Amino acid sequence: MCILSAAIMLSVLISPTMILFFVQSFAMVPQNDLNAVDALGGNTAQKFFYVVLPHSWKGMLTGIILSFGRAMGDTLIALMISGNSVAFPDSVLDSARTLTAHIALIIAADFDSIEFKTIFLGGIFLYIMTSFGIILARFSFKKENQ
Repeated sequence: MCILSAAIMLSVLISPTMILFFVQSFAMVPQNDLNAVDALGGNTAQKFFYVVLPHSWKGMLTGIILSFGRAMGDTLIALMISGNSVAFPDSVLDSARTLTAHIALIIAADFDSIEFKTIFLGGIFLYIMTSFGIILARFSFKKENQ
């Protein structure tokens, strides 16, 4: 029950989403461009770095953004595997608590208490991270359409 095990489980959880978007964006590369690299004598690495990546980076970015959103939204797996510890972790092998679980589990009756203030601080941080992801997605899609 540590941060490392929760990170591994979340990476296994979000990898199908990323792989799906990566494979779809790789399939959208024009076959004529791939044939041109073969005709010029390019190897597989050159084909990947000079043709496939420039054509598919927008789809890859979309997959990364959506996977990041899925990892942020999945609270229960991280809560159950990371240990749900209130103490600040010193390493990735220590237990921790997710921000959304912290907001749900804290019962603050006193409005001037530090616990009540940490609920709002966690909520503000989650809002900023979610807004950053949405702005990044909209910015990348806006450039794609123009």
